[in-house]
Amino acid sequence: MDFRDSPEEAAFRDRLRGWLTEQKGKFPTSGDAYWPSRVSGTRPSSAAGFFGTSWPKEYGGQDLPPVFDVIVDEESPRPVRPARPSLGYLVVGLSHHGNEELRQRFLPGMINGPERWLPGFSEPWPRLRSGRRCPTTAARDGDEYIINGHKIWTNVLRLQPTGALVLARTDRTFRRNIRDISAFIVSMHPYRASCSVR
Repeated sequence: MDFRDSPEEAAFRDRLRGWLTEQKGKFPTSGDAYWPSRVSGTRPSSAAGFFGTSWPKEYGGQDLPPVFDVIVDEESPRPVRPARPSLGYLVVGLSHHGNEELRQRFLPGMINGPERWLPGFSEPWPRLRSGRRCPTTAARDGDEYIINGHKIWTNVLRLQPTGALVLARTDRTFRRNIRDISAFIVSMHPYRASCSVR
């Protein structure tokens, strides 16, 4: 098997190296300024074609083979590159499981950078799937769900995020089955300082 770059991959790698050289020193890599840069840094990366490389073009990605993601990771040392938010779980999840209305509504803003999203996964208790203590739950109320619980490790909360992907148990029998866990897109507007949702 030949692991060398194809001509197209080599050209992409060279273009990326040149762009990263131009970006050196423009983005903070630590301290209080680092987290806001996870938002602002997405836009130049996306505009240059180096963010969302394997994600669908119709939603703001580049629609390239996954090997181009590998090239971006190989060539982008943290002291040089703009900070990149972790959006793979959102983009891939919505791409595979969301309907077209949801994809058109949310994916472009996630990929191109004007929207900020956070994961609502971790909890103060051992595991959401374990059913122990008081995991975050969601109960249907007519056409809506009421979510009740706590989420932690939401590092971008101070940046007033647009929304969150919240995991919650929708079966109160706590059968310890991940099929009893649902994902909810939760608007963070109006913004609240608390991570708790009710």
